[in-house]
Amino acid sequence: MTVKKVILLMSLLIANQGFTYPLIDRATKTGELKLQVFPDHLVGGLYWYVPTSIEPIIENGHPMSELYQSQDELVFMFRGQASVDEATLSKLAQNLSVPRSNLKPIFYESNRISACALDLFDEKDVKWMAPKQMGNYMEILPFGLRTRNKDLIPLLSNYFQGKGLACIYEYEFSGTYTAYKLNVQLDLNRIYTRFQSHARAEGFWWEADIKVFLEKLRREGYISIHKYEDSHAPQTPLDDQVKAAFDDLLQKVITMIFTPALKIQDGEMAGRGRPWSLRADYRKQEEYNRFHLVLESQTVQRKTSTIGVRLGLQ
Repeated sequence: MTVKKVILLMSLLIANQGFTYPLIDRATKTGELKLQVFPDHLVGGLYWYVPTSIEPIIENGHPMSELYQSQDELVFMFRGQASVDEATLSKLAQNLSVPRSNLKPIFYESNRISACALDLFDEKDVKWMAPKQMGNYMEILPFGLRTRNKDLIPLLSNYFQGKGLACIYEYEFSGTYTAYKLNVQLDLNRIYTRFQSHARAEGFWWEADIKVFLEKLRREGYISIHKYEDSHAPQTPLDDQVKAAFDDLLQKVITMIFTPALKIQDGEMAGRGRPWSLRADYRKQEEYNRFHLVLESQTVQRKTSTIGVRLGLQ
């Protein structure tokens, strides 16, 4: 392979990475780790993880958040990050038997605070600031709170120095999930025998009659079709392609056990398609007893979820 071809191949692989998404209906078991983890919808061995909360940032054993209080005023500046510590990610990589570099964060596309314990306090008593947007959870998020209510100062101080005050962020991210899935199983040998036993004296079948008879065999259990569908998923051109692929499956069955019949004297009949005759060289094989095909359609959509914010020093 030439150098140019190698560079081109590497470029294509890198470009394709930009179109990978977490497969959110295939959550991955993480053992004892409290993480949401999803496999990539294209790249095997690549996983996406989501943190469960925004925690205070601690550097060299000291919190980056600051609490100032006096008898007349309390000011709390919280600095947090929705991240996962390296020890946990290393353990996750070990549990999944993949390199640490194969673990990727899911990026938030939009977010807003939907609920907060601070809503319990009167706006006249507590003034606070929160980031309106969070692009992804790798950044440091600043929150600020101030009160001059002398009755609330000791209460809020205990919260911030203890277990913290809770808020909830609502965020969106893009993910892939299965819009619908078709599992098709058929007994090709029995289908051939049924067509053989119902062959007309002239020895050929019209295309339209084949499809009608295949539908009859489906009702009798010779062909099993299981469809799993998200009825709320929007229809896309990909769905049409998958449905067309199913039509191709029926055509494949026809071509496996039939051959086009010699052109009959009266020609093809309008609405009935071409005439076919059973293959004389058809040989029953064991694998034909369980002919299996899976057709699957995946859709990329924005999903909404929540993440907790714990406003505290530790």
